[in-house]
Amino acid sequence: MADTIYIKGKVLTMDASNSIAEAVAVKNGKILAVGTTAQVEKYKDVHTTVMDLGGKTMVPGLIDGTAIL
Repeated sequence: MADTIYIKGKVLTMDASNSIAEAVAVKNGKILAVGTTAQVEKYKDVHTTVMDLGGKTMVPGLIDGTAIL
């Protein structure tokens, strides 16, 4: 089950088709599922935090572990 699910948004997947989903499920900082709100809510239990994006856009974040400071 997911730690957090984000629903009702515009999730930029950055896949080859540049598709846009409306929800994403996350566990331990890793994506479990991307799709419609109904598809992603299957990963919800009583411990899952649900974040309603209210139509806002969610973009992928990058962490560069090779940066030299």
